[in-house]
Amino acid sequence: MTFFHDLKALRIIALAREIAYRKIEITWLRLQIKREQEVIRSNRSWLKELSPVLENEMLKIMMVILIILALISCSSPQIDRQPVSPPIRVGGKPKATVEMDGNQIMGQTIYVPIYSHIYIRDKSRVINLAATLSIRNTDAQNPIRISSARYYDTHGALIKEYVKEPLRLAPMASTDFVVAEDDTSGGAGANFIVEWSAGIEVTSPVVEAVMISTASQQGISFVSVGRVIKDRRTLILEK
Repeated sequence: MTFFHDLKALRIIALAREIAYRKIEITWLRLQIKREQEVIRSNRSWLKELSPVLENEMLKIMMVILIILALISCSSPQIDRQPVSPPIRVGGKPKATVEMDGNQIMGQTIYVPIYSHIYIRDKSRVINLAATLSIRNTDAQNPIRISSARYYDTHGALIKEYVKEPLRLAPMASTDFVVAEDDTSGGAGANFIVEWSAGIEVTSPVVEAVMISTASQQGISFVSVGRVIKDRRTLILEK
């Protein structure tokens, strides 16, 4: 029993020491807080005394800057101001307009493969495709004339002429023609025949077709590039 009484006494003594240490720490923290508060109060009083001086110095600096700017504006030479021209509206004219007949010194006939559908595994299963024929004038200064965009089917029969009248394609402009996805009249071997010309030497346009479909949750798309099958510049040079 004596042993247990001694053990309890030791625990009580240790707990009393711990409490005494905690009290000392709390007292020390209170002293630190009081010191910080005194420092803050002293800084506030110092700033209050210094603020009028700073305001006066800032006013002096601002006055000097204003005087310097006034002297510079008075001594600088007058610059002739030219009237600013109003901004030029871009795209005010349509990119493709009806083109009248004129002297055309160059041109091309371009064949563009079109696929209104493609086969899956065998010919019994097909996926219909929407086709977009794109004609892009690559010349930055001169227009070109689109005289024809004929759509043929697999057997070579003409289905539709998409250009009823010659179109003027402005510099760097583009135009396009669409074959709907549900239009399967062309078949897997359809094609466009595009004819263009120009009254001056120009860079050849880019003619291509994009086929796309999202049927059966499968995205399919690919590009078909046009091929020149006739260049009328050769005929002109021979004459």
